[in-house]
Amino acid sequence: MFNLFFNRALIVSAMRNYLIIEREPFSGFMPDDIRNWLAENTHEKDIVLSMMIVHEKTGILLHECDEANDPWIDYALEKWYELEEELVEMIIKILATDNNTNHVTEGTQRIIEPFMKRNGFINRDGWWVRIDSEQ
Repeated sequence: MFNLFFNRALIVSAMRNYLIIEREPFSGFMPDDIRNWLAENTHEKDIVLSMMIVHEKTGILLHECDEANDPWIDYALEKWYELEEELVEMIIKILATDNNTNHVTEGTQRIIEPFMKRNGFINRDGWWVRIDSEQ
């Protein structure tokens, strides 16, 4: 299920300073679907892919909240943001087991950056993109 999920959930292309989002991330899925999948898929690469997509989903919902006064969008944002916080906590726990004691403690993007980077993603203006798409 999740391979199909990622294949059709979001396709991102990086072209210098532009990101093109071709589809809404996690369309048709709810945060509990991701939690259930992560219960069985606990490798770093699975957490990274989930974090990338969930972060982008919350960002899109945040912009929708700014544009519309819709309680359903507010509710969806709250649920997706809760999942994002859970993923950040997972990442912090993994980073805490590293020998490196120079972990950043403020700013979600900065806190998770070493984890995301070692798994092939880099932050570009708030969007996590694959490092290999930069070339």
